[in-house]
Amino acid sequence: SDWRFQEASRSLMIEVPVPASLELSEASFWGLKQHPAVRHVELNTAGSRPVLGFFLSSLEKPQVFDLEFNGQGPSNVTAGAARVLPMYQPEHAVAAAVKRVAVQV
Repeated sequence: SDWRFQEASRSLMIEVPVPASLELSEASFWGLKQHPAVRHVELNTAGSRPVLGFFLSSLEKPQVFDLEFNGQGPSNVTAGAARVLPMYQPEHAVAAAVKRVAVQV
């Protein structure tokens, strides 16, 4: 048996790319840290675009996460696909559809 299966069945990582020209709101970041199913939250800014990563410790029921991004002025925003990865098994990652949104003020 694969040693990774037991860990992957207990923990998932969710990656959400922060859209260009936007930033994750502080309230969203701290709200995730307080969520009962979230074990760890981090904002990785090392790459070309920031990526929000958070780790779930509870997979017993569906979870809902509200994220808010802040920006200024009119823009066309492409929300990159969120990915869900079982721990230590990135080959089983799944991704959501990419969305494009026009923001006018």
